[in-house]
Amino acid sequence: MATSLGTIKRGDSFNYYATWAGATLAELSSQVRTANGRLLAEVTIEETTKPDMFRLFVTDTSKWPFGLVYTDIQRRFDGNIVSSETMEIEVQKDVSR
Repeated sequence: MATSLGTIKRGDSFNYYATWAGATLAELSSQVRTANGRLLAEVTIEETTKPDMFRLFVTDTSKWPFGLVYTDIQRRFDGNIVSSETMEIEVQKDVSR
């Protein structure tokens, strides 16, 4: 079972913060995909002022399907590839446009 990152309205910007001890910005990547693996977005990752904490965000979610979509964070270092747990995002219809 995936950890929930909460609910967003389609078209809203999506962002969250994650901590990964010892990771550098250059080592991290992330994508958002549907349950069947269709790529929805490459996630932008930024460093924050706090050590080992990163901001992950997608500005345009207007084409995301309603329902659950999934993401994780991948770290590549010293010839290794390590992924975080899978996280789910519930996408709902936006009322105010």
